[in-house]
Amino acid sequence: MLINQRIIFNDNGTEYDHSVVLNDFISDSVTIPYVATEDYIYIASDMPFNNKYISVSTANAQTASISVEIWYNGDWVSAVDIIDQTAISGAPLAQSGL
Repeated sequence: MLINQRIIFNDNGTEYDHSVVLNDFISDSVTIPYVATEDYIYIASDMPFNNKYISVSTANAQTASISVEIWYNGDWVSAVDIIDQTAISGAPLAQSGL
């Protein structure tokens, strides 16, 4: 299990650091009012990772696409392969999953 992760929510240019709360994933949670056309969620760790479990309590119902980028060598690079197990019928974050 990775601890001491950074979780930053960028809400249309305003950043909120949810790292302390979300590192206590057993007892704490945060509602993120994510808007696909203008917001970003940044997840960082001091150790490499290849998946993240997202617990969804309020399901998204809007069809959208998820993109994942990795900060590598001073630039954002698109992930090679994305398997979104949170999607239902093209709506990402519609259920909990990897």
